[in-house]
Amino acid sequence: MKVAIIPWSIDCNKDRIFAIEDKEFNKDHRLNAYFIMQKEFEKKGDELHTIDMYDQLEEVDYFLFFEYDEKWIIRLWKKGLANRTVYCNGEPEVVNHNNCKEGYKKIKKYFPYLMTWNDELVDNVRIFKRINPYFVEPDFGNTPYEERKLLTNISGNKSSGHEKELYSERLNVINFFEKNYPCQFEFYGKGWSEKNHPCYGGCPDKKAEVYHKFRFALALENMKNVKGYVTEKLLDCLTTGIVPIYAGAVNITDYVPAECFIDYNQFSTLEEMAQFLLHMPEEVYNQYLDKARNFIMTGELQKKLSGAVYADNVYALAESGEYHRAFRVRWKDMAVIILKVFKSELSGKIKKYLRKLRAEGKKDD
Repeated sequence: MKVAIIPWSIDCNKDRIFAIEDKEFNKDHRLNAYFIMQKEFEKKGDELHTIDMYDQLEEVDYFLFFEYDEKWIIRLWKKGLANRTVYCNGEPEVVNHNNCKEGYKKIKKYFPYLMTWNDELVDNVRIFKRINPYFVEPDFGNTPYEERKLLTNISGNKSSGHEKELYSERLNVINFFEKNYPCQFEFYGKGWSEKNHPCYGGCPDKKAEVYHKFRFALALENMKNVKGYVTEKLLDCLTTGIVPIYAGAVNITDYVPAECFIDYNQFSTLEEMAQFLLHMPEEVYNQYLDKARNFIMTGELQKKLSGAVYADNVYALAESGEYHRAFRVRWKDMAVIILKVFKSELSGKIKKYLRKLRAEGKKDD
């Protein structure tokens, strides 16, 4: 079996998504999960590459769309290969509005199969399970308890109008601790500023270096009250020796033992949470760390969320999927995408031409 990935960025092409030695591109080693995924295919005598690595697209059995790429949808449709496509984008619907039950109705017009982290949408007919793969690289650190500050957070400054978003909740925590416990709190990530946030510490090169300086980390997913959405927010904490305060997937204990983290939703107020953290005895704190370390070192996390598991998810689809034999994209649906791409390309050419005119000192008319 030959499988091609259509990645989220052309920077991932030439199999760079699997290049674990590319330190510049793979700074946080997260892409190592895809390297493991590729090796799992090779073990079975199959191939997994980015789409540009195949000279003949007709030889590919499945095309995994890590991004909703309309140009590739058109190109594969023209070649009569639309029935081999699989939509695999892993963002929650607060980031990508298409990744919900209603959005999938649109996606199904162009893809015979979809893969999702959302356990509630999996039907094993057209929608199959996929995990958000994680590369386990333990770096627990050895900073003494008494030398650590209380709380940190690492996340970008984002917003959403979705009813299940958790961006605003992160901001509430940041504002509360900046106001009430500024000496015990510091946070990091892209999009924030020291002007608005006196406890902002910038963008760290490596998360572990930050986490080793604190006892607790806020680990709120982008989205709450869903099943199966588990990302690095929690896992980075477990592998770096800091106790996470978690909210997100309602079935998180299907993936990580409850003894490894603190449930954010157990607190009625942020002051209650602050007092809980401030007065936690060191021996109780160490119990959380010991449980997390044991969970990581026994390999249980790899069994649930590694690149090898993602490969198994793809094989499960290939073995169970029969719908592709009858799948066809309707002309009127394809016309919508073709027109959209045409308008986008035409608009781009017009803007480029106008910039050229301005550079030459000519008026737009």
